[in-house]
Amino acid sequence: MISTSESTVAMALAEFTATGGASPSSTTNATKISPSKGSKHQTDDEKELFPKLLHRIVSDPKTDDCIHWLPCGTRFIISNKDKFSKTVLPEYYGNAKFTSFTRRLKRWSFSRIPSGPFMGAYYNVSFRRDEPDKAVMVCY
Repeated sequence: MISTSESTVAMALAEFTATGGASPSSTTNATKISPSKGSKHQTDDEKELFPKLLHRIVSDPKTDDCIHWLPCGTRFIISNKDKFSKTVLPEYYGNAKFTSFTRRLKRWSFSRIPSGPFMGAYYNVSFRRDEPDKAVMVCY
């Protein structure tokens, strides 16, 4: 049996995939309302989708060769952009491009480390390896 939250995530993921990585459209009951281009109107379930799915991807041992947590558990890095673009993005985000994915990270308040030993890693104070439930606190 699929729980309501798993069902909601699955439906939102399907819509995200169908739109090629574009922001999912808002839904109300049986009526589907597509926001205008650039609109930020999303339901609470849709706003929770990206951080939860991202946490699952980063935490999945099968993706460690291209995206993984850094030892601190507060940052993650895309260590192999080509492999990530060819394997992970198509599996989870349909035909979304890498640049669309990085724009989405920025939209969801993830910051990129510009220099130093962890250059290129991303972080958000509410996004931590051992606290998957806090991923819903990542702000859009």
